[in-house]
Amino acid sequence: MNSNKAMNINSFVDAKALYEALSKSTDNYLFICNMKSKTFYFCDEMKEKFSLPMGEITDIKTLLLDKVHPSEQSAVGNALEDIMAGRSCDFYEESRLKTKDGQWVWTRCRGRVEECENGEKIFAGSFTDMGKYRKIDAQTSLPNKFEFVKLLTKQLLMIQDKSQEENITGGIMMLGIDNFRHINSLYGHYFGDEVLRKVIRIIEDNILESVSLYKLDGDQFALISSSNTEKDFKEIYDNIFKAFQTQHELLGQKYYCTLSAGCALFEENITSSEEFYKRAEYALECAKSDGKNRLCIYKPGIMSNKIRALELTEILRTDIDNDFNNFEVYFQPIVNAENGKLKGSEALLRWHCEKYGIVGPAEFIPLLERSGLINKVGTWVLKKAVEVCVLWRNVVPSFFMCVNMSFQQLLQKDFIDILRDTLAPVKLEISAIKVELTESCIATSSRYLKETFDEIRALGAEIAMDDFGTGYSSLNILKSAPADIVKIDRAFVSNIVSSEFDLTFIKFVVALCHSVGIRVCLEGIETIEEYNKVKDLKLDFIQGFFFGHPSSKNIFENKFLH
Repeated sequence: MNSNKAMNINSFVDAKALYEALSKSTDNYLFICNMKSKTFYFCDEMKEKFSLPMGEITDIKTLLLDKVHPSEQSAVGNALEDIMAGRSCDFYEESRLKTKDGQWVWTRCRGRVEECENGEKIFAGSFTDMGKYRKIDAQTSLPNKFEFVKLLTKQLLMIQDKSQEENITGGIMMLGIDNFRHINSLYGHYFGDEVLRKVIRIIEDNILESVSLYKLDGDQFALISSSNTEKDFKEIYDNIFKAFQTQHELLGQKYYCTLSAGCALFEENITSSEEFYKRAEYALECAKSDGKNRLCIYKPGIMSNKIRALELTEILRTDIDNDFNNFEVYFQPIVNAENGKLKGSEALLRWHCEKYGIVGPAEFIPLLERSGLINKVGTWVLKKAVEVCVLWRNVVPSFFMCVNMSFQQLLQKDFIDILRDTLAPVKLEISAIKVELTESCIATSSRYLKETFDEIRALGAEIAMDDFGTGYSSLNILKSAPADIVKIDRAFVSNIVSSEFDLTFIKFVVALCHSVGIRVCLEGIETIEEYNKVKDLKLDFIQGFFFGHPSSKNIFENKFLH
């Protein structure tokens, strides 16, 4: 395509056919443009990687510049305008493009305008992913994913080489920052990039020189080690784990993050580096779905868990689209601490899967969050909870309802509008609704979601802090937390009959909260002995199986309201 003569093709239709053939036989991302209609066509692989719309594209400048890094937008825009206006026939630019998962990838774009035999002009060329040719990740200066795969392939071949005199072993570990998108959302991508670099320094300080570290996609890293025992990799992870159990400070901002890890050890039945890589990837996903901040070592059952998670996600999506079929809201009573009389309830989501039966919230809630479905479901739960609260206040006028909210829901731009629109049409004292958030959510986001918290309270709703006592700054957070109610985690109840520490902690928290006007609810009371131990601690509310398990609306009404 560097000749100044007309191309030996009849028309743009022929050029498209040639384009389709070439795009299937190269690693580059090809494009072609009909200069008459200004219509662009990109290969499917590029559309997928950079989240471009399928089919033809007409407004290429707006669409492309939205994907180009701000510092390179001017140069790319000017070069593109010169091509489209006929002022130039050649295009060459190196720029960073944003992938669908928000990562910047260095690309080189080359293109040229040529004239067909029938007089039509086409603009055609390719985008080259420079990461495939550069060994270093530009963001972190670590060896990149391609180098990782190359070394992994080489080591796997050495392990499989039966002619070697010594028995070479090996294993890999993938590391991922837990909830890294929250850091980006709260503090910005520049801060997030700096966190990535600091995480690398901490990892490097806590691994042996014989262990190689690589940067993969997004917030993920990989380690390659000659070790081939679970014990060795557990020791590697334990060292890293300990380094991430305290707050860190960066650019004057305190933040907290943990790392999950997935490990795969070499086995005779591994036939390719891709299979080796996938095993570690599945193990990492398993570690995250099991609660994060832990190591999972690949076992054959993990593959079936992965398939189950994918199937459950699709079934969840189908049930949501079918007017929340198979979903139900359950209610657990919250009682007055002194006399055990009903004061309110917590709304809890339940789901029955037609294929797998009852699936616990600990499994399906993370699937809803990872798939982006949590916002739809959360809005539905809120509406159901408000409707029920209105009915039950006719029986217990002071009745209130706690509704759990996901961190992702609060990040919605229209969250306050949803809350307002749900509460506005009903005859309900707004303070009867308690927006319930985990302590970790409030601790990490109170500064950046302060406006959202203020707007919740401005509506008249109240905020309840769940899981109190399990976080990394529990007592300190009481100084600035927007909580109206603090719910002490059940972890302080399990040994309450014999543990003086747990009893003292609860007394202290109650006194501290009451001194600043915060009410206290103790969760997890399951026996009469536990209740007798805590009922005189001046708590405001108590919740637990001793008073009632989560139940359907009808069962709750029959037991507590009739």
